[in-house]
Amino acid sequence: MISWKKTPALFTSLLMLVGCASAFFLPFFLLTFCTKKKPFWILPLLMFAFVKLLYFPLPTNELGKGQFHIEEIKKHPGPVKTTWVYRGTFTYFQGENKTYRNVPIRIYLPLGKKRPPANTDYSLEGTLSQMSPATYLFKPAKNSAWIPVEKTSSLAEWRFEKKEKVKQWIFSRFKDKKVALLLSALATGNLESRFLAYHFNAIGLQHLLAISGFHLALLSFFLTLILKRFLSKRVMAAL
Repeated sequence: MISWKKTPALFTSLLMLVGCASAFFLPFFLLTFCTKKKPFWILPLLMFAFVKLLYFPLPTNELGKGQFHIEEIKKHPGPVKTTWVYRGTFTYFQGENKTYRNVPIRIYLPLGKKRPPANTDYSLEGTLSQMSPATYLFKPAKNSAWIPVEKTSSLAEWRFEKKEKVKQWIFSRFKDKKVALLLSALATGNLESRFLAYHFNAIGLQHLLAISGFHLALLSFFLTLILKRFLSKRVMAAL
């Protein structure tokens, strides 16, 4: 409950969501006791089966091999150093005793080394460990190769290149590095500054940028075009 105390608005919203969902689905379950028609008896069983298939048990710490589909690549400003982070899904992961499907994972790689292009799926071998109930960390085995999977593709590399161009354009227009970093974070949703990452996390906005970076990009772009004619760069940074 300590984490919920830090985010009371999120906790209240989830409780409201559960209450609304209960009010919506409760009549369907009550109908199963009021009628003998098969469709109403089958409905709860189908819903239960869907939930069991969607939220299957996942491994806790397991060595195996799987096919990795990349959904996003970006620079991660860690507490010690900045790294590459690949976020995506194991479409399948063959563990020691069981095969798992659609496992959300993250892979961290050193920033200085040449990284694999994020434009295709890869066959990877390594260890899968749990970071949170919804996210897993994958550590590739030592000296293991990223083997491209034929006839697969990903738009992660294309999105990353477009974000880099947006970032370069912002830095070319704003000489103040703090202003450029802030506008770049709003435009792309990527926080590459430890200082900004800390403060966005402290006020609870980091997850909003991750979800709607390009939505904020459109807003910040048009606001920049309008406000730069009337306000100084210092005032724009304060806003």
